[in-house]
Amino acid sequence: MAIANKISWVFTITLLILLQVIFLFSSCTNFTLPTVENDVILVTDSATTQASPDLVPLRVGIQSFAKTAQKAASDNNLKIEILLLL
Repeated sequence: MAIANKISWVFTITLLILLQVIFLFSSCTNFTLPTVENDVILVTDSATTQASPDLVPLRVGIQSFAKTAQKAASDNNLKIEILLLL
């Protein structure tokens, strides 16, 4: 177990060093942004839009309790019909 843990540590440290070296060399590149001097067209843009919502999700639950399932289902159907007519 201790050897596997040591190998994992060495791998992690090596990976971190490698990433730092890659970052260092990538930041040293000679990259220039487009300007008038190097004949490149640079276009930037942004936009936002806003609108009032026209739909609202609505979830409604109805419960009925009765001595039989048939009576409870009938009560539920009646309550739903009344609710939809409002």
